[in-house]
Amino acid sequence: MSYEIIVSGASDDLVEIDGDITEEFSYYSDNEEPAYLGFSDGTVLRIIYDETGLWKIVQINEGSADVEYDFKATDSDSDKYSDVVALRNEKIDWLMLGSAFVKRKKSNSKE
Repeated sequence: MSYEIIVSGASDDLVEIDGDITEEFSYYSDNEEPAYLGFSDGTVLRIIYDETGLWKIVQINEGSADVEYDFKATDSDSDKYSDVVALRNEKIDWLMLGSAFVKRKKSNSKE
């Protein structure tokens, strides 16, 4: 079975999810703070609507899904104003949108 979830931005205040999970999150930040989209496989994406009017989506934590850019945003004055990112080949049971993300710092010592 093939699994796929597509993530993109729409307008200036929506994060859209399509595919195996479909959802539309309202997200607006007047100070350019990013949103974080976390997935059940461990993947985390940072999403920001930047000052130039582009939706930028960056993977900041690797999970088991294959993360691929289907499109990179290039022009805020056209329909090319959002990165389009796909998570493929892994069943995603849930996802969540939040405004903060922290990670344990890597240490130089062996655990």
